[in-house]
Amino acid sequence: DQPDQKRSPATSDLVVHMPPPKKFVPYGTTAPAPVTRRRPTSEDFDKARGDKLNVQKIGDSLSDMKLVVLEGGLYSIYYFCKYLIQWRCFALSAPILVAGVSMYFDPALGWTLWPAFFALILLVSISERVRKELTTGSQNAPFSQEGFESVARWRETETMKRYLCRVVETALRGDVKDRQEFDACAACCFSNGIPKVTYRQLVHVLQHAKFVEVRGVAFEAGDHVLIDSKRRAMVLAVTEETGEVTVQYQDGDKNIETVNVSQVVPRLLVPPIPVWALSGGLKNTIISFDHLMGKVSGSLTSSVQKVIDLFSWKSPGTSFMVFVALVTFSAASAMVHFGVWKEPEELSETEHGIEHWFHDFLWTLKHHFLWVLQKLWYWGLLGAGVFLYTFWSHWLVELRAVAKIIFRWLTMARMAPIHWAFLCRPS
Repeated sequence: DQPDQKRSPATSDLVVHMPPPKKFVPYGTTAPAPVTRRRPTSEDFDKARGDKLNVQKIGDSLSDMKLVVLEGGLYSIYYFCKYLIQWRCFALSAPILVAGVSMYFDPALGWTLWPAFFALILLVSISERVRKELTTGSQNAPFSQEGFESVARWRETETMKRYLCRVVETALRGDVKDRQEFDACAACCFSNGIPKVTYRQLVHVLQHAKFVEVRGVAFEAGDHVLIDSKRRAMVLAVTEETGEVTVQYQDGDKNIETVNVSQVVPRLLVPPIPVWALSGGLKNTIISFDHLMGKVSGSLTSSVQKVIDLFSWKSPGTSFMVFVALVTFSAASAMVHFGVWKEPEELSETEHGIEHWFHDFLWTLKHHFLWVLQKLWYWGLLGAGVFLYTFWSHWLVELRAVAKIIFRWLTMARMAPIHWAFLCRPS
């Protein structure tokens, strides 16, 4: 047997099994090094997924605006107005009603009474207890015993419902399954403005109640949280036996403190976005939006916080100077209005020409065309304002109940017998 000799391929083999074309290098040049290609492995994908874009600052900016602007600013103004309208303090609501009626009859008194009003608010806000009583309600009360008592003092079941709903959704990370039983719980946890249970007992009841579905409240090291619904912090350690959480604050001097688990609330967490899932333009847009949100949040929250610090007397010297300036301006305006100080009035006499003409024009309209309409509007607006200001006072509970019955009797007619099957005529 002779050994197999390498023979040239046949024409049919070349047609079926055509070899790959060869790249010829021009004369005088060197061939490039061969490129070795391999299939990507799971390690390559893990490495690519490891590069992520952190957008947690956007969530922190939104949380800061919610805490400072919404809860610290807008809700505080809303509950202060509600406190006055419900006449929870007669000594505070009555002078404001008198001042409002006086400014209605004589609008020029606004230069005297408005500065006096803000000076009165500054004076009342010296006491932290009174300030919290005036500006704390269901939407901005902290998740603590103090916040629970503040909400109970409003003596409103609807207010307590909103507060407990915040506790379930924010503090316990849960949802309300049975609204009827939840409403009964909110109505029975306080009486005459006094809580029947402590805040910890209330949270324990909500955690184990069948009408509430709690997804979990356990904290782990590294979680982003809020302490007393105000200060941002990060969890360092959790002691389950004592119910204490060690946190490090992320604002100011970054102190480390051990607090009770009832003071800890989860913070808005924005997961990082994998870089491989973003195009270059979208990534740059997100980064620009992150910086823009930081600037807007910083400027807005700092402005609102300065006003809050002014009324909360964080800087007593600044608050006192503003108080003195308001009182001085109010006193000077009163002296000018009542003729004690006549120099400003003499200086402005040259500008009263058009005012006299306008006064004569209004006099003609009043006495010839619109006298009756003006009187109706004048006294009707005054009566409506006084009625709305005093309608929600606690001594008019019976009047509100009768008004509600009459309103429902006129607008919510009973249609049940018409739709009952045994009362319908057979077709």
